[in-house]
Amino acid sequence: MEVRRLDTRDAESACELAARFLELTQEPAAMRAWLADERNVAVAAFADSRPVGLAYGYLLPVPGEKADMLLLYSIDVAEGWRRRVLGTQLVEALRRYAPDSMWLLTNASNEAAMALYEQAGGERPHPDDVLFRFPARPRVPEA
Repeated sequence: MEVRRLDTRDAESACELAARFLELTQEPAAMRAWLADERNVAVAAFADSRPVGLAYGYLLPVPGEKADMLLLYSIDVAEGWRRRVLGTQLVEALRRYAPDSMWLLTNASNEAAMALYEQAGGERPHPDDVLFRFPARPRVPEA
Protein backbone atom coordinates (compact mmCIF):
# COMPACT_ATOMS: atom_id res chain seq x y z
CA MET A 1 0.00 0.00 0.00
CA GLU A 2 1.33 3.40 -0.99
CA VAL A 3 -0.20 6.62 0.34
CA ARG A 4 1.21 9.84 -1.11
CA ARG A 5 0.47 13.37 -2.23
CA LEU A 6 -0.67 13.71 -5.82
CA ASP A 7 1.12 16.10 -8.13
CA THR A 8 0.77 17.15 -11.76
CA ARG A 9 2.23 13.83 -12.95
CA ASP A 10 -0.77 12.10 -11.36
CA ALA A 11 -3.44 13.91 -13.39
CA GLU A 12 -4.73 10.70 -15.01
CA SER A 13 -5.01 8.88 -11.66
CA ALA A 14 -6.60 11.96 -10.09
CA CYS A 15 -9.20 12.03 -12.87
CA GLU A 16 -9.94 8.35 -12.22
CA LEU A 17 -10.29 9.03 -8.49
CA ALA A 18 -12.56 12.05 -9.11
CA ALA A 19 -14.81 9.98 -11.36
CA ARG A 20 -14.89 7.04 -8.96
CA PHE A 21 -15.43 8.84 -5.68
CA LEU A 22 -16.78 12.28 -6.54
CA GLU A 23 -18.78 11.43 -9.65
CA LEU A 24 -16.87 14.25 -11.30
CA THR A 25 -15.67 14.08 -14.88
CA GLN A 26 -12.52 16.12 -15.26
CA GLU A 27 -10.12 16.65 -18.13
CA PRO A 28 -6.48 15.81 -17.35
CA ALA A 29 -5.35 19.34 -18.25
CA ALA A 30 -7.80 20.88 -15.78
CA MET A 31 -6.76 18.36 -13.12
CA ARG A 32 -3.08 19.15 -13.76
CA ALA A 33 -3.83 22.85 -13.21
CA TRP A 34 -5.69 22.07 -9.96
CA LEU A 35 -2.83 19.88 -8.72
CA ALA A 36 -0.27 22.56 -9.66
CA ASP A 37 -1.85 25.00 -7.20
CA GLU A 38 0.06 24.49 -3.93
CA ARG A 39 -3.01 25.51 -1.91
CA ASN A 40 -4.82 22.38 -3.13
CA VAL A 41 -3.66 19.24 -1.34
CA ALA A 42 -4.69 15.76 -2.49
CA VAL A 43 -3.38 12.47 -1.14
CA ALA A 44 -4.24 9.08 -2.55
CA ALA A 45 -3.81 5.45 -1.59
CA PHE A 46 -2.69 2.92 -4.17
CA ALA A 47 -2.84 -0.88 -3.93
CA ASP A 48 -0.93 -2.64 -6.71
CA SER A 49 -0.84 0.71 -8.57
CA ARG A 50 -4.67 0.95 -8.43
CA PRO A 51 -6.11 4.00 -6.66
CA VAL A 52 -8.25 2.87 -3.70
CA GLY A 53 -8.58 6.01 -1.58
CA LEU A 54 -8.55 9.78 -1.84
CA ALA A 55 -8.51 12.68 0.62
CA TYR A 56 -8.19 16.30 -0.40
CA GLY A 57 -8.35 19.71 1.10
CA TYR A 58 -7.41 23.33 0.82
CA LEU A 59 -4.83 25.46 2.60
CA LEU A 60 -6.65 28.53 3.87
CA PRO A 61 -4.87 31.64 5.12
CA VAL A 62 -5.95 32.81 8.56
CA PRO A 63 -5.74 36.58 9.18
CA GLY A 64 -3.31 37.38 11.95
CA GLU A 65 -1.88 33.87 12.07
CA LYS A 66 1.59 32.82 10.99
CA ALA A 67 0.46 29.59 9.33
CA ASP A 68 -2.42 28.49 7.14
CA MET A 69 -5.01 25.96 8.25
CA LEU A 70 -5.91 22.95 6.13
CA LEU A 71 -9.57 22.25 5.45
CA LEU A 72 -10.10 18.51 4.87
CA TYR A 73 -12.82 18.76 2.27
CA SER A 74 -13.43 15.16 1.29
CA ILE A 75 -12.23 11.64 2.02
CA ASP A 76 -13.29 8.47 0.24
CA VAL A 77 -12.16 4.86 0.45
CA ALA A 78 -13.12 2.11 -2.03
CA GLU A 79 -15.42 -0.75 -0.99
CA GLY A 80 -13.34 -3.60 0.32
CA TRP A 81 -10.80 -1.18 1.79
CA ARG A 82 -13.06 0.45 4.38
CA ARG A 83 -12.58 -0.16 8.12
CA ARG A 84 -9.01 -1.35 7.46
CA VAL A 85 -7.16 1.81 8.72
CA LEU A 86 -6.81 3.22 5.21
CA GLY A 87 -9.00 6.21 6.09
CA THR A 88 -6.79 6.95 9.09
CA GLN A 89 -3.70 6.69 6.89
CA LEU A 90 -5.22 9.18 4.43
CA VAL A 91 -6.04 11.62 7.25
CA GLU A 92 -2.51 11.30 8.64
CA ALA A 93 -0.99 11.80 5.19
CA LEU A 94 -3.07 14.93 4.61
CA ARG A 95 -2.12 16.31 8.04
CA ARG A 96 1.54 16.29 7.03
CA TYR A 97 0.72 19.18 4.68
CA ALA A 98 -1.10 21.24 7.32
CA PRO A 99 1.31 23.99 8.39
CA ASP A 100 -0.58 24.56 11.63
CA SER A 101 -3.79 22.59 12.05
CA MET A 102 -6.44 20.81 10.05
CA TRP A 103 -10.21 21.04 10.39
CA LEU A 104 -13.30 19.59 8.74
CA LEU A 105 -17.06 19.47 8.90
CA THR A 106 -19.11 16.29 9.07
CA ASN A 107 -22.46 15.11 10.35
CA ALA A 108 -22.83 13.61 13.83
CA SER A 109 -25.19 11.08 12.21
CA ASN A 110 -22.36 9.87 9.94
CA GLU A 111 -21.13 7.22 12.35
CA ALA A 112 -18.36 5.95 10.09
CA ALA A 113 -16.91 9.46 9.65
CA MET A 114 -17.21 10.23 13.36
CA ALA A 115 -15.36 7.02 14.23
CA LEU A 116 -12.67 7.66 11.62
CA TYR A 117 -11.94 11.21 12.73
CA GLU A 118 -11.88 10.29 16.41
CA GLN A 119 -9.58 7.32 15.69
CA ALA A 120 -7.29 9.61 13.68
CA GLY A 121 -6.92 11.95 16.66
CA GLY A 122 -9.52 14.55 15.80
CA GLU A 123 -11.11 16.53 18.60
CA ARG A 124 -14.62 17.92 18.73
CA PRO A 125 -14.19 21.17 20.69
CA HIS A 126 -17.79 22.39 20.40
CA PRO A 127 -20.53 19.72 20.27
CA ASP A 128 -23.10 22.37 19.36
CA ASP A 129 -21.39 23.62 16.17
CA VAL A 130 -23.82 24.22 13.35
CA LEU A 131 -23.18 24.53 9.62
CA PHE A 132 -25.18 27.02 7.56
CA ARG A 133 -25.15 26.74 3.80
CA PHE A 134 -26.25 29.54 1.52
CA PRO A 135 -27.50 28.47 -1.91
CA ALA A 136 -26.10 30.21 -4.96
CA ARG A 137 -27.89 33.30 -6.15
CA PRO A 138 -27.97 34.55 -9.70
CA ARG A 139 -25.00 36.77 -10.35
CA VAL A 140 -25.67 40.45 -10.75
CA PRO A 141 -23.99 41.78 -13.90
CA GLU A 142 -21.39 44.42 -13.19
CA ALA A 143 -22.09 47.85 -14.59
